Amino acid sequence: MVIDAFQLMKSYVQPASRLDVLKGVTFQVKEGEFLAVVGPSGAGKSTLLHIIGGLDKPSSGTVSVDGEDIYRLGDKARAKIRSRKIGFIFQFYHLLPEFSALENVLLPAMVCGRNTDMSFLKARAGELLGKVGLSHRLEHRPGELSGGEQQRVAIARSLMNEPKILLCDEPTGNLDSASGAEIINLLAELNRDKKLTLIIVTHDSGIARRAQKIVMMKDGRFMDGPGRADDHNNNNDGLKDEVRCV
Repeated sequence: MVIDAFQLMKSYVQPASRLDVLKGVTFQVKEGEFLAVVGPSGAGKSTLLHIIGGLDKPSSGTVSVDGEDIYRLGDKARAKIRSRKIGFIFQFYHLLPEFSALENVLLPAMVCGRNTDMSFLKARAGELLGKVGLSHRLEHRPGELSGGEQQRVAIARSLMNEPKILLCDEPTGNLDSASGAEIINLLAELNRDKKLTLIIVTHDSGIARRAQKIVMMKDGRFMDGPGRADDHNNNNDGLKDEVRCV
C-alpha cells in the first residue's frame, strides 16, 4: 500500500471546549489508485488530507507512506518525504503573486535541493507547463492568468519533484464548470498515464464518479469502507443526497 492510515484521531482542545474532527479513520490506498472523499462541510475531509500529507499531526493513530510511518519521524525527515513523494493541489492555488508561472513551478525543486542545475530545473518546469497547456504563459504572473490557468500552474508545480501521490483539496471549487472539467480531465489523465496515486476531496458528485473508489465522510468518520465508483453509480441517489447536504 502506498498509503496506510490507521485509527486517525484529531482533536482541538481549548480550555472550555473540545472539538473532535477525526474519530478513528482507517483506510488504505494502493499505488496508482484514484480515490474520492466526499461529504458535508465540517466532516473532516480537509483535515484528513492534511494529515495524510504530513502537514498536520494526528492526535493519535498512524499514517504510513510507502511503508514508513511518517509521524514516527522528526519534522525534517517528514518534510523530506512530503517534498519528494507527495504533491498538493488546493482550491485557492497558493501561487506567489510576484513570481512568474515558471518561477512558481520551480519552487518545490529549489526547496527540495535534489538538483541544483538551474538550467535543468528550468527546462523541466517549462516542460511541465507545456504538458498542462501553458507553454505560452511561462513568464506571466498569477494576476495575469485566469483561474483555470492558475490551477494548471499549481498542478505543474505539484509535479515538479515527481511525486508518487497527488492530494487535491477541492481542486475545482474556485473554478467555473468548464475550467473545472478541464482540470479534472487533466488529473484523471495523470492518474491513468503516469500511474500517480490520486486522492481528491470534493463536494462534486460528478468528480467523485470519475474516481475508482469513493468514500463518504460525516462527523469525522467514514460512513462505510471505500467502495468502487461503479457501486455508487448503481446507487447514485445516496451519493447525490450526501453531496447535496453540503
